[in-house]
Amino acid sequence: MNSFFTSDWHLGHFSLQRGIRGTVFSSLEEHDATIINNIFETVKPGDNLYFLGDAFWKWDSKRVEEFMTNLKKHRINLHWILGNHDKLSWTKFGCVKWVGQIKDITIEGQPITLCHYPMIVWNRSHHGAWQLYGHIHMGDSTYIKMREMSGTFEYIRGKQVNVNVEFGEGFCPRSFEEIREHMSLLPDNWDTIYKEES
Repeated sequence: MNSFFTSDWHLGHFSLQRGIRGTVFSSLEEHDATIINNIFETVKPGDNLYFLGDAFWKWDSKRVEEFMTNLKKHRINLHWILGNHDKLSWTKFGCVKWVGQIKDITIEGQPITLCHYPMIVWNRSHHGAWQLYGHIHMGDSTYIKMREMSGTFEYIRGKQVNVNVEFGEGFCPRSFEEIREHMSLLPDNWDTIYKEES
C-alpha cells in the first residue's frame, strides 16, 4: 500500500482554469479530465490518497457522486482534510476513510501533519515532523508574498511542502517517496530543538 498527497483540484472551476492553469489547459473539460485521469493512473487499488482540500467547484451532486463512486470502485482509500471550498456532504461516500480539519499520520517512522493551510508550528515540528498543506495557488497574492518573505516559495519555515496539484509533476498526486526526497533538500524546521552533544 502506497501513500499519495494532493490538494486543490478545483474541478469545474472556470476562473481558476483561466488563470495559471489556463497556461496548461485549453479548456475546463481538459483541465478536469487530466486531473481525474492522473488520479486513477497514479493511485492504485488499496493505496491511500490524502486529499488536503478544495475538490469541486460548481459541480452538481450527481457529478460529485459519480466521481466519488469511481474512487470507491478503484478501492482508493481517501483521507479528506477539508478545505475552505469543501462541503461535508461530499464526504458521505464509502471511499472516504477519514474526514476532518487536521490529521497527524506517521509513514515509515516519519510524523506528518496534514492541513489545508500552512502552519507556523504543528505537532512535533520541533522534533522534525513535516507539514503538508494546500490552499495557496501558484501566482496568487499569498504565493507572491511568501516568495518575497522567504526568497523561494518552498522555503518557508523548514519541512513544509505545498501539495496543491499545480505543484505536482503533470498535475499528478505526489508520492510519499517524492515528498521525502523533496524534504531532504529543505532546512530543519525553524523551531527544531537540537540535543546537546555530550
